Amino acid sequence: MEPSLSNTNKSELLDELRAERALQDKYLKDFCSMTDKLRHLVYGTVPTKIETYEYLESSDGDSNRSLEEEKKLTIFFYKMRCDLEKNLIQIQENPKYLDEVRQFGVIWDNID
Repeated sequence: MEPSLSNTNKSELLDELRAERALQDKYLKDFCSMTDKLRHLVYGTVPTKIETYEYLESSDGDSNRSLEEEKKLTIFFYKMRCDLEKNLIQIQENPKYLDEVRQFGVIWDNID
């Protein structure tokens, strides 16, 4: 006989899963916004509209991933966002690097 989770444990697990998915959504939205900023910086353009991104249709959706898998995915998205943020800051602070990016398209190979 398989062990069953009590309703309280199921509810707590669902709450934790929702929290992880909400963090993933936030990190991916931040990443996409920074990508847009970087593109506009590199190409010298001004955005004509504010981009919005939806990674998850709902934090309540069932992804069939365990809480441990969700946490690993959250950490991955966080690191990805932090890496891009670091690159964006370096490019903004160093015009020479921005010229290299414009000339060689170095970053786009890693983003697209």
